Amino acid sequence: MSWWNPREGFGDFESLNSNTWIWHKCCESLTRELRMALILVVEDEHLLRWSIVRRFENLGHTVHSASSVAQAEAMLAKAKPEFVVLDLRLPDGHGLDFLERSQRELCGVPVLVMSAVLDPGEEARAVALGVCGVMTKPVSHNDLVRIFSLHANPIPPKPTDGGQ
Repeated sequence: MSWWNPREGFGDFESLNSNTWIWHKCCESLTRELRMALILVVEDEHLLRWSIVRRFENLGHTVHSASSVAQAEAMLAKAKPEFVVLDLRLPDGHGLDFLERSQRELCGVPVLVMSAVLDPGEEARAVALGVCGVMTKPVSHNDLVRIFSLHANPIPPKPTDGGQ
């Protein structure tokens, strides 16, 4: 089992040091300050979908999950999410086709696209559709949470005393 952090790169759990632990705890404390959100995870790989759902649920968010375009469309008809994690290659269609058809329903909703194989045309199309990020699998849960916190759930500014 390996981990990754931006300062130290890849490693194994036996070699975790205090800097890595501190970095991980900073990510956790940041997410505690966030308001809870409704997140839609569209991923056909069961274990990956389960782990992403659990990661966001453990942070207190409500997560709906879908393993296909049809399920994602049904979820979207029931409730508008505040963030979407979207796989591209799904058993019944392409994630970007779903995104294109759902532009009205997802207006203003940050969408993070992920795929095991991503060609430059898909990436350009995703950017043209306004996604907030593109990730290649395997994905880091900490990176998912970081992107979520930056795009979907920013920490509100602290109130000021009005310049007094």
